[in-house]
Amino acid sequence: MCGCGCNACGQSMGAIGDIAPMILACDRGGQFISSASVQEIRDFLNPQFETTNAAVIGCANLDKPTRDAWNAFYGSWKLATAAAPSWIWNVSTEWNTACDYSRQLTGWRETLARSCSVPGPAPQKLEGDTLPQAIKWAAFAAIGIAAVVAIRTVIR
Repeated sequence: MCGCGCNACGQSMGAIGDIAPMILACDRGGQFISSASVQEIRDFLNPQFETTNAAVIGCANLDKPTRDAWNAFYGSWKLATAAAPSWIWNVSTEWNTACDYSRQLTGWRETLARSCSVPGPAPQKLEGDTLPQAIKWAAFAAIGIAAVVAIRTVIR
């Protein structure tokens, strides 16, 4: 099994509502995270948010505090994903943010399913990102240094 949850291994992210690829998506297994990776997970999660929001809108059994809390969470997702992903400087942070929203969405779907009919498969827990932050930042630093050296060589 490849285990990357992305097209890098020849696997697609799956159909809308298929949670299994989302489980693997945040565990990149040391793969480079690009702005395209961030956009891919956003594109995968957005329909999950939309179907869950539609369930909340159509749920008469949901109490006001839970509905208000969901609306705040959903609004923060829309705000966090309003701009296109960064090219390189913030891409790791944006990836981690999308993964955090993914984990929280799973919890929300479990909570909402107690009062509402939430479409899609039963939520599953996401595994954490296994690559430590220090290694990610070291990789970005190495890329930055290599770029500076390459530019300096070209200028000379």
